[in-house]
Amino acid sequence: MSIEKRLEELGIELPEVPPAVANYIPGVAVGEVLFLAGTIGQYNGEIPIRGKLGDGVTVEEGYQSARLCGLNHFAMAKHCLGGDLDRIVRAVRLEGYVNSAPG
Repeated sequence: MSIEKRLEELGIELPEVPPAVANYIPGVAVGEVLFLAGTIGQYNGEIPIRGKLGDGVTVEEGYQSARLCGLNHFAMAKHCLGGDLDRIVRAVRLEGYVNSAPG
């Protein structure tokens, strides 16, 4: 099953590729490897959840923000791969950071 078909079955619509907030590109393919820039939990240019986890941001909101980061990475990958997510064979490395309150 294609990645796009699976996303559709799950009712997931990819956001627009997040706009760059500095001088960088969303990603680059080098041979058979795709390198993606980092992203934040925004959706179509809006940042719906702001703050620190544990200091005004709940665990559920943190989950939703992390989910948006993942969707943004799929959108960025699709953009960098000419619209074909099925070129993705596997993920070599995934890394995430959480902006959380001390303690």
